[in-house]
Parts: sequence; structure tokens; C-alpha cells
Amino acid sequence: MTILACMEKRSGLNDFVQAAPGYISKVLKENNYARMADKILKFNLKMKRFLFSDYRRINFCKDIDTVSELCYITFADIASEYKNDGGKEGMKKPYIVCHMMTSLDGRIDCAMVGQLTGVEEYYATLGELNLPSTLSGRVTAQLEMALPGTFQAKNGVFIGQERFSKKVDATGYEIVVDTKGTLLWEKETDTAKPHLIITSEQVSKEYLDYLDELHISWIACGKDKIDLKRAAEILAEEFGVERLGIVGGPAINSAFLEAGLLDEVSILIGLGIDGRKGMPGVFDGFPMEKIPTPLKLKDVKTYGNGAVWLRYLV
Repeated sequence: MTILACMEKRSGLNDFVQAAPGYISKVLKENNYARMADKILKFNLKMKRFLFSDYRRINFCKDIDTVSELCYITFADIASEYKNDGGKEGMKKPYIVCHMMTSLDGRIDCAMVGQLTGVEEYYATLGELNLPSTLSGRVTAQLEMALPGTFQAKNGVFIGQERFSKKVDATGYEIVVDTKGTLLWEKETDTAKPHLIITSEQVSKEYLDYLDELHISWIACGKDKIDLKRAAEILAEEFGVERLGIVGGPAINSAFLEAGLLDEVSILIGLGIDGRKGMPGVFDGFPMEKIPTPLKLKDVKTYGNGAVWLRYLV
């Protein structure tokens, strides 16, 4: 749906000014324009104040066509800015769900969560989500999956271009984000859910050769940091990933949220409060001026042990 078509949904000055930004933002988010939608919502309050605070002093606000034109120009400018910033319309990507278990106060420390009543429901809920492929960040992978130590390249020659290597076809992958290529692995033997490592183009050729020797698939994309949008496209187009679960920590969760790639947030709340200072939450690290990300409740499920499973559309 075009921005102009969105503007035609108005039904009167007050209703139009109140509803247009939120409505357009919703349409844009549904079509993978998340960052642009954030910008529009951020501008929403400013626009309302402008249109109504000076209502008695300026008469053009009474003219719905003029207001429509003003808003259309504003949103068109934002659209142009977003498009120049790398936005992609109708990109092919997996359906992506961030699935986490938390304490009542939203903390996700693994050792703490493992002590909560309800932890036994975590993998059951993950199974119900039907996510054959799951993705973790480097920190989570280093703690739970990778071998001890870090890879040390000898010559430091970077690959410097987008490439990928698919070693095996699978119904699902254990995907790990490792920007510079530092994690150590065993030789790949799991054909049911093999590893797939995503790096930036700043990864050394030696590290990719190392993965090749271990028969581990990889994707390198993004000049200075991983281009998550492009990685999502490659996962869908080249690896056949249709549904993907983000099961890492706050850094990787927030990166996918910021990139506008999350379709759903799934939270299993266990029976307990963490409360310790500095413990990680589901999302973290955004600047103070960031506006809240709007969600829509999809489903609520309670368990006999008191755990609660919440699902939201992003």
C-alpha cells in the first residue's frame, strides 16, 4: 500500500490528524518498513502539536486537503530518507520470532532462569512455535556451544566481499552470529540441525577456510558489521529458512528488533524475581531517545505450575 493510499483513509480533520501517523506506521511495519515507522511515530506528537496548538492563529488547519498535503509531503520526505538509508520493500526473509524465558522482572540470565518453576515449559513452547532454525549471538554461543578459546588468524587478510558457503541441505540450522570470526568448533557431524555461522566481511579468509575444513556452512555479509537484513534474505533464498527463532541474549535480540526483522516476540515467564543489579533483560542497549516499540497481543497461555506464555506481534 502506498503512502498516498494511506492518506485516503482520513474521515475528518481531527480523526485524520489523530489516526494518520499510527495507521501509516502500522501499514509500513507490516511491509517491513520498521525504521521508517519508528520515525513517523516519533514525529507523530510533534505534528499533532503543530496542527492543533496554532489552530486559532492559522486557518489552513481547517482545510482538510491542505492538512492532507502537509502530512503527505512530510511522510514522503521520511520515505525518501528511509529508502536512501537502505530500506527494502517486500524483502524475502524468514518469519522471525524472538523466544525467551524470563523472571517476572524480565531478566534472562541463564543460570537464574534455570532455577525457576516453569523452565520445563521452555522447550515445549519453542516446539509449539515450529522454529526449525534457531539463532544465537556470539556471547551465548561461546557459553553454551563453542569450544574453549578463540581463533587466531595469522595473516589477517579479510574476505572483503559478500559470500556464502552451503555445506548441506537441512530442514533447520543452528545459526550463530560471530561478526569477526572468533569461535572455535568441532567438525560438523549433525546433519539434522547443522551449524551455520554468520560473519561480517571483516572476517579473515583463514577463519572461513577453518569452517570449510570442519564442513560448517557460513555467510559473510556487511562491510563493517553484519548486515542482518541481507543475512535474513540469504537464509531465506539460499538456505530455505522459512521460520527462525532468535534465542540469544539482549544484544542480538535488540539488533534484530532495531533492524525491523522481528515478526513476533514470545516470552515465557517463570515463577521468580531476579532483582540483581546489572542482570540482562530481553532487549537492552538502545539510546535514551528511542520510542517504545508498539506490540499487539497474539496469545496468552497459562500452565498448571503458574508459568505464563505471552506472544506478541511486532
